[in-house]
Parts: sequence; C-alpha cells; structure tokens
Amino acid sequence: MKGDWRAEPIVADEKRGEVRRLKPNPNSASSRKDSDEPTIRFIRAQDFHNRYSRLIKWELEDEMAQVDERLRSWSKQKLLAHGYALLELQARNSGWLFGERVVKFHAGKGKSLGSHRFSHGDIITICRTDPVKEIPIEGIVLMRKRNSLSVVVSENLDKIRSGTWRIDRGANRVAHDRMQDALREILRDEPPTPLADLLLGRPRDVNESAESRPQFRGIKSREVFAPTDLNESQTTAFYASMNNRLSLIQGPPGTGKTHTAVRILKGWTEQGTGPILAAADSNVAVDNLLEGLLKLGVKAVRVGQPVKVRAQLRGATVRARVEEHPLQEEVRELIGLQENLQRRLPALKGKERGLAHRDLKMGWKDIRSLEEAMAEDVLNSAEVVCSTCIGAGHMILGNKKFSNILIDEATQAIEPATWVPIMRSCRRLVLVGDHRQLPPTVISRRAEDDGLRLSMFERLVEIGLQPHMLNTQYRMHPVISEYSSARYYDNQLENGVTAQERPAPAGFLWPDWDAPVAFVPVDGAEE
Repeated sequence: MKGDWRAEPIVADEKRGEVRRLKPNPNSASSRKDSDEPTIRFIRAQDFHNRYSRLIKWELEDEMAQVDERLRSWSKQKLLAHGYALLELQARNSGWLFGERVVKFHAGKGKSLGSHRFSHGDIITICRTDPVKEIPIEGIVLMRKRNSLSVVVSENLDKIRSGTWRIDRGANRVAHDRMQDALREILRDEPPTPLADLLLGRPRDVNESAESRPQFRGIKSREVFAPTDLNESQTTAFYASMNNRLSLIQGPPGTGKTHTAVRILKGWTEQGTGPILAAADSNVAVDNLLEGLLKLGVKAVRVGQPVKVRAQLRGATVRARVEEHPLQEEVRELIGLQENLQRRLPALKGKERGLAHRDLKMGWKDIRSLEEAMAEDVLNSAEVVCSTCIGAGHMILGNKKFSNILIDEATQAIEPATWVPIMRSCRRLVLVGDHRQLPPTVISRRAEDDGLRLSMFERLVEIGLQPHMLNTQYRMHPVISEYSSARYYDNQLENGVTAQERPAPAGFLWPDWDAPVAFVPVDGAEE
C-alpha cells in the first residue's frame, strides 16, 4: 500500500545488524576496507594478548584523558553542578574490608551531600583542594548514603580528621587491571580454561569442537530434562547448554533470554558438575539472573555491594549473608574491643602506647580472618554465584574456580571483560546475547576503530560458530516484530502474541492504526 513503511528501503549494515550513519564516518570500523577488519582467529596467544592489551590500554588512557580535561577546564561550580566532584568533606577511618582501609566522607553533621554521580564501584581521586596540583590518592566507592560516602583506600590519609577533603570521579582502573590480569593468563603454557584454544578460534571446525562434551575431572553428570515452560527453540538451547562445552544463545528482543538462562543454570545444579558462576556485563542483568534463580528455589548468592543491588535482592548478597553468619557475633565483640582500645589510645604513653598499637594491628588481623572465613563459607554453600564480568575478578572470590559459567549480555561486554570470569577455570561456557542489538560501549575512538566493539560472541559468530536462536518473541506487536525479523533476523522471528494482545496506545495519532509504528526524525547526530 502507498506509504507503507515496511516497503521503504533502509540504510543498514547487514553484517552487524546496525543502522549506519547516512554519511559514513571515514574513521569508523564499518567504513574501513576488509583488509582493516579486526582479526577474528588467533593462532598465537601472544598475538591475542598484544592486541587486546593495547586496546584496553587505549581505552583507559582516553578515559583518563577525559577526566583530566574535565578537571583542568571545568570550574569547581560546574563540577559540583554536574555531580563530578564533592568539596569540603570531613573524613574519618571506618574499619577494614578484606585487608583494605575504609574511610567515611561526609559533609558535616546533619548535612546532605546533595546530588552527585558517585556510586558503588566507582573509581575516585581524593585530595585536599586540587587534584591537578596535588598527588591524589585513588579509592573505590564502597557505599553511598544520603549524607556520606564510604571509600576503600589502599593507603592512609595523612591527618585524616584535620581540615577538609575533595573527591573527584576518576577513570576505572580496576576494570582495566582485572582485564589485563585475565589476558596475561592466556599466555600461560596451560591457561586456566581448557576452552582457550576454541575461544581463540584455533580449531578448523569450531562447531565440532564446541559441541564436544565438557570434561569434568572425576565427575559424572546426571541426566536432566528441560522444564515444561520452555518453548521449542528455548528447549533446543537448553539441551545444547547441558551437553556442549560451548554454546551461543542468540535472543532477539522479547524472546526470553533471561527466562532460558536461569533454567539452564538450574539444570546445571541438577547435573552436579561443579561450581557455577552466572555473570553479566551490567548490575541490572546480574540482578535479573539472581531474581530468576531465587524464584526457582536455587541457592544463589550475589557478589557485590548491596547498595548496587535491587532492594528486594540485597538479602542474597555475600555481605548480607555474612551479616547473618554464626561467627558474626564474635566479629562484633572484637570490633567493640578494638573501638574501646582506639578511644583509650590518646591517653597512653611509652611502652603502653606501643603495645596498644600492636594489639590493634593484631585485632584487625583477627577480624579480617573471620570475615574471610565467613565469606568463603557463604560462597561455598551457594549453588550459583552471581557477579558482573569485572566483579568476577573481585578479591572476595579468592582463587575459587567455576567449572560452569554462563554470561548474559555477552554481546554488550568488550571481549577482555568476558575473559575475566572465564579464567576461573571454566570447562563449560554459555554466552547469551544478541549481536544484532547494541554493541559494547567503548569510550576510546581509536580502540573502537581497531575492534574493541567486537564482542567475543560476535567474533565467534564471524568465525562460523552457529548460535542457537530463540525464535519466538512475546513482547512486540506483530507488525514491529515483522520489521525486526525482516531486517535483522532473516525472517526467522515468530510471534508468541497477537495484534489484539498489543493494541495501539491511545493519545497519539498513529499513521496507520493497524500498524502502531511511527518514525520520528531526529536532527541530532552522533558525537
């Protein structure tokens, strides 16, 4: 029919499933010659390491340059207004977290910090007045409250209670360091994961290699059956994940990626093939996995600060479970003794003062040992541990190994981040995502242009590994699904809902009421 949007051509990148700019950027990956396309197979681990080590180094350098430019060119008022800085803070020591000092910053008695961008896991710099002129100390935000920020620091703040302090947003060096650690593991003669060769693309037939059965040392897996609440394509993906050592699950919008993922994880617990890690690129996606697992009755625990976890799920964090641990009462008693000794310290002199300092040091060491023991007990009693990809490198996990790893949002994670959980001795891996949707977010243009936006999932697809596509969507009006299916999914996407179940929302003059779709012109451009 005349004016039907479904008949109109679209400027699209069929290879990546993305809409391209009308005026291609000559520096972008999509505009380069085929000879400049990122390498997708790596015969030598050294080549892989060198490439991605360079890319994440560029990413950190450019992120740090952004931060530096902001600090040098923005006024204090502008930094405050945009939430990038907090000024004139008071500080005090607030205990320890697994061997590192915790400092609490606050605006003063009864005062609020106001609106700001600082939250758990953020990298910050701490100084007195000017981070450009001083040598700032780095910290990591541990907890955010209305009137305070608790920060983990690796070194003491001199004369902490004297004067005031300033905090600024920094670059995420922790993520960079954990990714570099994972990349270095690839160079070992025997990398921690037996999947390394396959993930680097060395086998001639990657599908045959991926479909081989995972080898669990001394463990025989039990037979499990797919739940009845999975459709046909979800069931196929489920059994592939039970039997293959590597599976890609492609989930177009509304096809039940998380629904399928949590049932795969539950299936693994029933197989009894060793520790299980459920990871994702974002905290939101990890929370979705955790929520789904808890609803299925799986003993799941979440690595991460409770403040970053959805309120109703905070009781499932390691920290919350540690608070309920039987040893916690002993820890509270020891902390009380430490605080009493700390208060008496100014009045002590000579040998007594020296002995008190020694006792304080030994007391905190005992507390740290108990905290580590409780956390290890909580983790060992869980059937599934949940974390972000970068969070899988957290010290709280120590040297814990996971034979079975599922990574959701795998197409939104840059490849080095995906290796962080995998390097925990993964023997069976499931990557869930959709390379036809949003790619990973990359700050550095040079790293993006050299291939950092290519996720592991998409690289494996380009090598020839066949993903298991979930082909029935339950979210969109069938007309919207028709468009997506035709443009990005080779007309394979089917509908689990009818047009009657998705009536056009009132209050808008739709061009065609039988097809509730409208395209809105946008004058802006990508910057």
